[in-house]
This record gives sequence, structure tokens and C-alpha cells, in this order.
Amino acid sequence: MALRYACIVLLATLLAGTTRPGDWGRVPFGHGYFEVKAPQLPPDSLVIVGYIHPYAYEIPFFRSDARFVSPVNNFLALGQKNLMARAVEDAIRTHRGPVYLMQMRSGNSQDTATIQYFNLAFSGERCLGVQSPMSDNYVQVCPLKASGPA
Repeated sequence: MALRYACIVLLATLLAGTTRPGDWGRVPFGHGYFEVKAPQLPPDSLVIVGYIHPYAYEIPFFRSDARFVSPVNNFLALGQKNLMARAVEDAIRTHRGPVYLMQMRSGNSQDTATIQYFNLAFSGERCLGVQSPMSDNYVQVCPLKASGPA
């Protein structure tokens, strides 16, 4: 009987000494619930939110006068004529300040189609990274410019 208890204690000690805490694919805990460092955009910027990926949690970390619109999502598609789609389209087409696209660094063909629909193109200026452990720092905002007649 003593041998059995000795084996149990030895195995328990071995198990406890060699076990590592699991992370289950989660990011490490930080000081805040979301730790986002948004780039400083110029005043009165409009940011077109890209398709598919979740970006909304990053929006509160941008300057307070920046406006965010999402013309393509689970509710809207390009070319729709409902009230919400018209409001988004009007906001993009009539904006006079700087315009950006929020997207993943790998890009997305739907995002390219979206900016082309609004007669916009990448300006050629450097995209600005959005630092966040939630997205592995793969989110960026890219400056856009008018590409032709509206």
C-alpha cells in the first residue's frame, strides 16, 4: 500500500512539475481590455471600413472627429438603394476631408471593388498600421484619393 501512495505522489509531482498553462490561442492579458494604438489621422477624416474582418472594436481609439462608414457588410451591398445604403454612399461621395480605407494588410478584392465603386484609389502614400494584439497588428488604414469623375 505504501508503494502505491509513493507512486501516486511521484506521478502527481511529475505531472504538476511538467504541466504548462494552456493559452488556447488567446492573446496574453494586458492592462486594458483592448489595447489598440490607432494612428493619428488628420482632422475631419473619413474612414471606409473594409469588408469581412471585425474592425469595430478599434474605432473608439481613433480621434473623436473621424467618421467611419461601412458600405459593404452583412446588411449592405454596393449598388443598393435603401435608405441606409444611400446615406453611406452620400457620406462617402460628399466628404471633403481626407479619406482612408481600413483593411487587413493582406488586402481584399472586395475592398478594392468598394473603393473603385466610389471612384477612389490608393493614393500611393504609406498605409498606417493599427497596433492591436487582437489582430496581430495586421490592420492598417490607407490613404485614398479620387480616381476619376464622380
